[in-house]
Amino acid sequence: MMLTPWRDYGYYAHNVLGKGQQATVYRAFRLHNGMPAQDTGHVALKVFKPRAADAGTVESKALELVQAEPHDNIVKCLDCQMGHDKRVYVTMPLAEGGSVADLVSRAAGGRLAEEEARPLFRQLLAALLHCHQHGVAHMDVKPAVRYLTC
Repeated sequence: MMLTPWRDYGYYAHNVLGKGQQATVYRAFRLHNGMPAQDTGHVALKVFKPRAADAGTVESKALELVQAEPHDNIVKCLDCQMGHDKRVYVTMPLAEGGSVADLVSRAAGGRLAEEEARPLFRQLLAALLHCHQHGVAHMDVKPAVRYLTC
């Protein structure tokens, strides 16, 4: 198990949940006085690469949107910090349900029934509309990066 300290930001990262061009997402837990906090479970810690955190980028705008405008179909931002290393650290609830790609791969024949896919697609469209209404164009919409909360 990989343990990466981000003591300056109050987290320890266990393992990589996903990695993209702009950021890496870790399963992490919160620290209290340098020790694991007893009252908190795991969170998702998204660490943006330094160039992805530059002002004016899509990622910066998305971070502003997540912090300012809650939406039922967009994960809530619990904490967001700009590090002295020019990385942006975003903490979110850990979506234990896996990705939409995981759900599809577990389905019979590797396909979701229309009755199961339709509500997921509507939720995705509602989230994208919300982003677009706030000037954010999501550049990485695919089943592997859409997560389920249940």
